[in-house]
Formats: sequence, structure tokens, C-alpha cells
Amino acid sequence: MRLNWLDILTLTAFPCFIACGQILFKITSSAAKGKALGSAVAIFIAQPVFYLALCIYGAGTLFWLWLLTRYPLTLAYPFAAIALIAVPLFDVVFFGARTNLSYWLGLAMIVTGVVVVTRAQGH
Repeated sequence: MRLNWLDILTLTAFPCFIACGQILFKITSSAAKGKALGSAVAIFIAQPVFYLALCIYGAGTLFWLWLLTRYPLTLAYPFAAIALIAVPLFDVVFFGARTNLSYWLGLAMIVTGVVVVTRAQGH
């Protein structure tokens, strides 16, 4: 199966769901920092952002199922690795997380591996 730009954009949408959900979960979790599990859960369920994150994850899961009706798993799954780049990038931008060059080089190796695996399958 040869991918066109629409295929690539479609397959890239799934990790966008994951990345957005993770950022919303991070926002949710920040309100419960340092709390015991029971207290943290109570704080989580009181936040509308938590439910938005769950909805995005749920929609992403349904979208993933639809993707699997169109693409082989061996082709679709490597695209999920885009979330490995997007989530840390959003963490740096929105929350001021600190990383170093080694971290980004490691992520670049993962992306390179995904490209190699995808191309090796003739996709």
C-alpha cells in the first residue's frame, strides 16, 4: 500500500488525540500534586478538564478502530509513535519541562526506526 498525503494526515490524527489527551491529563494531575491517592482521585473527578481528556481519549480510540478498518496494523501502529515526540514537545512548551540534547536525540532515533520499519514493509 502506497501512502498519499491524505493517508499520512489521517494516520497522524491518532497521535494528535493521544497528545492532546495527555496534556489535559497533565493539567488535571497538577491540581492533585502531593496528595494521597484517595484525595487525588476526588480532585480529578471534580475537574471538567478530566472529563474532556477522557472524551478525547475515547474519541481517539474510536478513531483508531476506524483506522484499523482502512490500514494494516503494521502500517498504522508506527504512526502512533508521533505521540512520543508531540507529548514531550507540548510538555516543554506548555509546562516548561526541561530536557537535554540526549533526550531529543533518543526520540529522533525512535522516529528514524519507525520510518525504517514502515519503509521496510513496502508501505
